Amino acid sequence: MEQRRFLLFITLSIGLLVGWNAFVVPHLVPPAQQPVAGDPQKADDDAIQLPPQVEPGVKDGQDAAQQVADNSADDSPAAKPEPQPDKPEPAPAQPALKPNKMTSVVLGSLDPASGFFAQWSFTSRGAAMTNWQLNDPRYRQLENREEPLELVSRPQSTKRVSFSTAIDALDRQLKPWGLTSNTAHWAVEAQNKASVVFRLDAPDGSFNVKKTYSVSRIDQSQDSKVRDRNSTGYQVQLDLTVTNTGQQTLGANYVLQGPVGIPLENAANARKLRDFKIGVINDKDKVSLTVLTADEIVEDQKKQEHHWSKSLGFVGIDTQYFTVLLVPSDGRYPQDTRPLLIAEDAKNPSRSDISLQLTSRTIELEPGQTRTHSYTVYGGPKREILLKPLGQGPDNSLPVEAEQILDYGIFSLVATAMLWLLDTLHGIGVSYALAIICLTVVVRGCMFPLSRKQALGAQKMKELQPRIAELKKKYGKDKEKMARAQMELFSKHNYNPLSGCLPIFLQLPIFIGLYTALNASVDLRMAPFLYIDNLAAPDNIWPNLFNTILPFLQPNGLPFLGPNLNLLPLITIALFIAQQKMFMPPPTDDQQAMQQKMMNYMMIFFGVMFYRVPAGLCVYFIASSLWGIGERKMLDVMKPAAAEATATPSATTAPTNGKTSKAGKLKAPDFQAHSAQQSSSSKRKRKGRSRRR
Repeated sequence: MEQRRFLLFITLSIGLLVGWNAFVVPHLVPPAQQPVAGDPQKADDDAIQLPPQVEPGVKDGQDAAQQVADNSADDSPAAKPEPQPDKPEPAPAQPALKPNKMTSVVLGSLDPASGFFAQWSFTSRGAAMTNWQLNDPRYRQLENREEPLELVSRPQSTKRVSFSTAIDALDRQLKPWGLTSNTAHWAVEAQNKASVVFRLDAPDGSFNVKKTYSVSRIDQSQDSKVRDRNSTGYQVQLDLTVTNTGQQTLGANYVLQGPVGIPLENAANARKLRDFKIGVINDKDKVSLTVLTADEIVEDQKKQEHHWSKSLGFVGIDTQYFTVLLVPSDGRYPQDTRPLLIAEDAKNPSRSDISLQLTSRTIELEPGQTRTHSYTVYGGPKREILLKPLGQGPDNSLPVEAEQILDYGIFSLVATAMLWLLDTLHGIGVSYALAIICLTVVVRGCMFPLSRKQALGAQKMKELQPRIAELKKKYGKDKEKMARAQMELFSKHNYNPLSGCLPIFLQLPIFIGLYTALNASVDLRMAPFLYIDNLAAPDNIWPNLFNTILPFLQPNGLPFLGPNLNLLPLITIALFIAQQKMFMPPPTDDQQAMQQKMMNYMMIFFGVMFYRVPAGLCVYFIASSLWGIGERKMLDVMKPAAAEATATPSATTAPTNGKTSKAGKLKAPDFQAHSAQQSSSSKRKRKGRSRRR
């Protein structure tokens, strides 16, 4: 029954629709008339077929300036031709940009002996930089040591190109042809090995824009360390010049794209990945640093909260060992500076690709005026001596303080001292691995008095353990009396239980400072030692272990450890545990035994935590542990007299009622014997006084 009703409904609906279209619609809407030759409607229809962004009246084969002149001449009545509606005007072509095809330009060289520190590649499309490669043999790709390191590249995940410049006044005129100043091909006006000038003219001829990139050739014959001292070789001078060639006032601004394709090295073990760093000039002409990580920028893209309109000191993208910074010659150029997300890594946002955008203030030009905005672009290793010379103004009068991007943590003084010592040792011909060992010897040698005091305290503590056990039996669960008696015992034998912690606290800043220094020193990147090819990364003695034996654990490998086997952290933890068992006094009760077990577990936990630390830091730990073991053994052999201070002074001169232990040391005498000894000594003193009288 339901199916019949449904079929009847469908049949009636189709019939009603056919009847409406056949009998009602022709009376309501008459058919459209076909246009005839010479009918103006025909010209209107043809005009509609033109692309909507193309302006009618533009003639084929003419450049934009000639088209504007022709259109102006056509305004007079005598110059207007008779309309020809039966011949529609052809669609206009693109403006005659010279050249109209892509041109590639290369500055510098990949030859380290050329005098250039890098090779820079540019494209005429948007007059942008496509590649920035360092030619220093020390700065190679970690994955492929034969290839130079690329500071700037063109990743496939984006169409953005480094230092492309969107100019609003040009974009408005290029819009009818589907072009922008970033997609149009700029003409190469001048070029040599150290500079290139790109030029783009406005289609109406009212103004033109030039972008000049220039680099420097450095004489390396006089100084073998010039690459570590001369910042100019790592700089690109970017000049943006706008010239008003028209008859009216020009107002234009631009959006400068920051560096794109900054490499992400050793992402699984790196301490830091990509960061956005900006230094703005405050009211006191000081530069205030702000740092945003990649995951913070991913979150910021939804809120758009982070942007700066103050005077700019510098801005750039920062990695662990390298950076690309823009420094304007006048900090008032930018009106708005903000980070930019290039490609998001959904699984690990901290590994996302980021960049920046800089929007300028409006440039006002009268007819015939020219204005240039200059930027210094630094791209190279993060060294303080290279970052300090960056400055603003024609004579670098305003400090940029770009060295702020060097992050040495809260113990920056210790870290810089460590780096200075490592560089000094390396400068006299010592490898960085041996320099770290020498650094360990220097540090532990300076701390020898404290270590000796710690060793003596540990020996005292071993000898006092039986007496502490007796006190525990005597006072039982009375913790207050037990603590008071224990402190009296320590005071009597001149033992400070906190003295053993002092060397540990003093080594903590050294450990943190060295860890920070190793993570920030570009010289330790790719520094070899034995089988290790990079002291700034884990040693990875057997990278293919899990690929061959445990393939089912791929691609992540073991939990917390990953697919690589790092040997040095395991040796470090083994030495820690051995050192702890060798010198820790034996437990006297279950509580101390439990504490020592917990310490062993903590060592294993530390091993997991330190599994990905740089190999150079593990070299320091191993050398420090071996030094500590040898130092303690040496003190045991020397048997210093201070270690025997636990025995009472009268033990070797007068008999007492105390009992002698197996080792020859005296146990504490009882209270009655001690009282009798005190009373007899007082009687002898009184007799002596009476005789003298």
